[in-house]
Order: sequence, then structure tokens, then C-alpha cells
Amino acid sequence: MEYKISLTMLGLGVALVYIGASPWIALSPFISAFLIEYLLKTNIKNKKTKRIESELPSTIAMVSAMLDSGISLTEVIKHVSQSKTEIGRIFKSVIREIDSGVPVPLALEDTKKIENSENFSKFINRLIMMYRFGGSTGPLDSLANKVIEERKIEMKRHSSKTMMYSMVLIVVSSIVPAMFLAYLVVGSAFMRVDFSEIDALLIPVVVFPSIDAIIVAMMQIKRPVVG
Repeated sequence: MEYKISLTMLGLGVALVYIGASPWIALSPFISAFLIEYLLKTNIKNKKTKRIESELPSTIAMVSAMLDSGISLTEVIKHVSQSKTEIGRIFKSVIREIDSGVPVPLALEDTKKIENSENFSKFINRLIMMYRFGGSTGPLDSLANKVIEERKIEMKRHSSKTMMYSMVLIVVSSIVPAMFLAYLVVGSAFMRVDFSEIDALLIPVVVFPSIDAIIVAMMQIKRPVVG
């Protein structure tokens, strides 16, 4: 059953509302859990694409070297299919199609329909062109270099985003709760505080941790796959 944690948090929220908590405070764990589970579910597909992208440079280098040594493309595909990688798994299906009588170009073409990776599609296109028309492995090497450069840029962007998320996490998990508690303790002596006792208790115990959880989940989801 999907969204189990969200449903559990929803039940908790209903219980908190029943004992007097404000709905927006009581339901914050449910909202947080739902967003996290949705993002993680969506990220499963993206993670597969990230794994493929991370494996491409080494796979292309291996394929290029084998083709340069005179090994046929079909044998190269068989060799790659034996590796315990995402691309190896994809090439296993290519070999199965080839063994069943499907022409090599068509078997390769079919992989582009199920894998959502632009660079992987370019890799497959180059293999098809080489199978049909021959030629050097120069385009493969150029593609490998391009993917490597893109991954370097991605890693730099990730480092910057990680610093930003870390700063936000520190603020939300430490500074804001401390300021909120100071407001309750000091502010209540000079002004009216529009929070019930249970809300004042639940905001640092429930709301802030819910926001923290979303930030941590975002950091995990945005993390690039290292091949």
C-alpha cells in the first residue's frame, strides 16, 4: 500500500485536532510525509536515469577500445551485457532480441523507447551508425568527453545546492525554533500571544521537524549518482 507513512501521519493529525490543536499545525506531519513520499516515488525513475548517465563514460570508453581492437559490435554488446550495471541490464535485453532474430540496429533502437536519457540515446545512435556504415570511434570518444564535462558541472551545482540546503536546515532546525521559543517566553510578557498552549508545544515539536524532514529529503533526492 502506497503512502503508508502519510496515512499514519494523517491519523496522528486528526488525533491532535481532536485534542485541540490547530488544523494547520496538526496536519503538518501529514503534509510533510506526503510530499516526501511523493518526491521519493518520483525520484526512483530519475535515479535510474542518473545511474545510466554515471555509467556512460566508462561504458563508452570500454566499447570504443573494444571496437578499435577489431571486435564486432555484437560481441561488444554481449560483453557489456555481462556487467552488473544498469547499462549491462539494458544490453541483456538487446542480446535477447538479437538472439531471437531481431536485427542489431532495431534491437538497439528499442532501448531508446524505455530509457529517458538523452546522452544514452546519442550513444545508441552512434552504435547504430557504426554498425550500418562503419567509421571511427571518434564520435563515441567525443560523447564520452561531453558526458564527463556535464557530470563535472552537475557535481559543482550539487555542491552549491548542498551548501544552500545545509544553511536553510541550520536556520530552520536551530535558529527559528530558538527565536520562536524566545518570542513565547519574552513576547508573552509584553503582548498577546495568539497560540493555545497545545499549539505552542506542537510548533517546535511537530512543525519545525516536519520542515526539516522535507529539506533533508530534498538534499537526498538532488544528490547525483556517482558511477
